[in-house]
Amino acid sequence: MRKIVIGILAALILAFTLLGCGKTEPLNVKKVTCVSYVSDPRRIYMTTVSDDLTIKFYEIYPESDNNPDLLAGELPPENEYDLKEDVISQEAWDEFVKLLSEKKFMDLPEDIELDGVFDGVSRYIKVETDEGSYTVGGYCAGDGRSRAHSRFSEILKGMGNLKN
Repeated sequence: MRKIVIGILAALILAFTLLGCGKTEPLNVKKVTCVSYVSDPRRIYMTTVSDDLTIKFYEIYPESDNNPDLLAGELPPENEYDLKEDVISQEAWDEFVKLLSEKKFMDLPEDIELDGVFDGVSRYIKVETDEGSYTVGGYCAGDGRSRAHSRFSEILKGMGNLKN
């Protein structure tokens, strides 16, 4: 019996050593974009923050049938949006990137399904890293009760805290 217990303990120690005790690898984030589509009145709110510590806030008034791919960096004509720019601290950036890692953003489902909420805003977050980009969101993303909604909501709050 003693050999079995020692064997199990050794296997657990080995597993924790190899798997890093549940630690998350920090992401090498270059840029994060958050887009919220509001239908009444028709507005789009977009925030981008980059590793150069710039943060940009867009309020877009879609006046035309022009549908730019905001998550790809396209913008509507200049007369259809207001832009405010600011700079955040290195500490704020590092804390936000840490939050993305801790909430395992890259493991969230690309489409966060409706979860008991049926009236709201469509939201998407795109994270760009050295390895590529990953976009997560959907209708009422962050408003539901599931674990994915909760993680998405925490990331939204973290991005909102960068504004302060």
